[in-house]
Amino acid sequence: MKVDLNMSVFDYGSYLATERHDKKKGYKSHNQMSTDYELVGILGEMAFGYMTHQLPKTRYSVGGDGGVDFRGGVQVKSSLVGKGNHLIEFIDKDFTKFGWYVYVLVDLKKKKADVFGYISVKDFLAQAKKRNFGYGIRLALDKSKLNKF
Repeated sequence: MKVDLNMSVFDYGSYLATERHDKKKGYKSHNQMSTDYELVGILGEMAFGYMTHQLPKTRYSVGGDGGVDFRGGVQVKSSLVGKGNHLIEFIDKDFTKFGWYVYVLVDLKKKKADVFGYISVKDFLAQAKKRNFGYGIRLALDKSKLNKF
């Protein structure tokens, strides 16, 4: 599902991204895999929230959110359009705390997001391969393996 990120949503996302970036320094979750990674992540969560009529979490928790971004055990993963071909996750994550991944592609220039697909954690773990994209070994699954919305 394609979602337009109007200027007020984009500006609020930018504010939250800067705030999270500053607070996460030194934590494992401060995982810079791409330029504007916090903004991309927050805008992905906002797009999924818009699609499902839920509000994304806006408060940063030092201990993290336990891997659950939305009710129903949903973890949103986002990538930049043109750069993200894989849903990527830490190998040592506690996969018992949530049940679903949702993958969102974000276009910062066009201010749009594509809530691309979803997969259960069980299916992700069964299909994902260990990969190293230059920032350590992670579990990765090609986006073509995801269920479409």
